[in-house]
Amino acid sequence: MGQSITVEYELARGKRKPHEMLDGFQISKSRTFPVSADILYQAWLNTDIRKYWMSDTNFVIRSSTENKTLRITWVDRISHLDVYLYPKKEKTQLTINHKKLKNNEQAEKMKVYWGIQFDQLVKYLTK
Repeated sequence: MGQSITVEYELARGKRKPHEMLDGFQISKSRTFPVSADILYQAWLNTDIRKYWMSDTNFVIRSSTENKTLRITWVDRISHLDVYLYPKKEKTQLTINHKKLKNNEQAEKMKVYWGIQFDQLVKYLTK
């Protein structure tokens, strides 16, 4: 609670830019998909599947917990991606946090990028 008040204060006073964190810029994106966590997890983990829906596949999965999380070093080898899967009956909510982006422009660009990738993932999963 205190952190969010501080962030809002700094944003209002121009001391912090949108998406700015202590270690760079960060964006989040979330969507619920009409599949199980296992299917969604495999869509990220399996490179043969991933190439059908994601335009940038040359990233490194540093760690993962089956059907729950993936920790990724992104293709720029600087920024990081945390992927979270939240099962909800016959659906799964996917949330990503893309961290250590270099500036607000890159953060905004990646927010659009992830919206497009999520659209592609829906198309792949529902074909």
